[in-house]
Amino acid sequence: MYIILKKFWGIIPKSIKDEIWRVRKYSFIARPFKKKECLIFFIDGETYHGGFCDRMKGAISLFHYCLIKQVSFKIYYVFPFKLSDYLLPNQYDWTINSNEVCQNYFSVQCLNLISDPTIERLKKLNPKRQVHSYANRDIVDELNKEYGTSFLWGHLFQTLFKPNNILSDQIKLHKLKLGEGYVSVAFRFQNMLGDFKEYNFPELSDLDKKHTIQKNKSMLKDIVLKYPGKKVLITSDSILFLQKITDIENTYVIPIKGDHLDNTTSTSPESHMKVFLDFFLLSESSKIYSVGTKEMYKTDFPLYASKIRNINFERIII
Repeated sequence: MYIILKKFWGIIPKSIKDEIWRVRKYSFIARPFKKKECLIFFIDGETYHGGFCDRMKGAISLFHYCLIKQVSFKIYYVFPFKLSDYLLPNQYDWTINSNEVCQNYFSVQCLNLISDPTIERLKKLNPKRQVHSYANRDIVDELNKEYGTSFLWGHLFQTLFKPNNILSDQIKLHKLKLGEGYVSVAFRFQNMLGDFKEYNFPELSDLDKKHTIQKNKSMLKDIVLKYPGKKVLITSDSILFLQKITDIENTYVIPIKGDHLDNTTSTSPESHMKVFLDFFLLSESSKIYSVGTKEMYKTDFPLYASKIRNINFERIII
């Protein structure tokens, strides 16, 4: 049966896939769900979720939908850490205990929206049971257009989240070192420089690595020269690149190795903290640049950090 499903998985309708998920995961005899309907956003490591930005896109989109439909919204985020290790509810309580997550087949509705950039399946959703959903795309604009709302992604993010005390203290510490009006520049290399494994993205040859680093470093120098007297925060997924730019004056680097959340085997709170520090420090800068060659991944991470406080964002392709 598994071999047959795997062979035809690509052509199986999404609604059937959701039913297969429900049959495989939930019990026919578990305690039924008796509370009012709610929608739970899942990050549990049982499927592809994407990186931090993709995860936040999914959470914000489902929260937006729940506000429209007046359905309770919860987040069950336990992979590769608990979200509460870094973020807390701000103006809306999204927390849920594991014993509140229903395991009864008849009381659960499954909705896998991974890589789905449309609102079509949400429009058909009738959340009369506890809805368990995966999602990783931003559909805020589509929901606004369909339902006549005017929510902004950044406002929804701030409604849901605030840093916990540990993260907040780290943000304050680095902001103090950066000073007022700092600028940020983000670089995303994936596995090009051989820093870590990310899905099946290839590693460059030593010569191509050298050329790629030189191109990005040259552009960084040009940006730094535009802001005399100001610190420039550099965020990157490549420790190698960060090591190569230490000779550029007025740059600031957080000296922590980060990980891609879907590929990490690390249990280090410090490596996970790097993602949150980068995101929040980017969001509080005076301007954000995203720099890369045409071969590099056009990351949304700095773009969505800019949305939190409507910061000026510019993407530069070298």
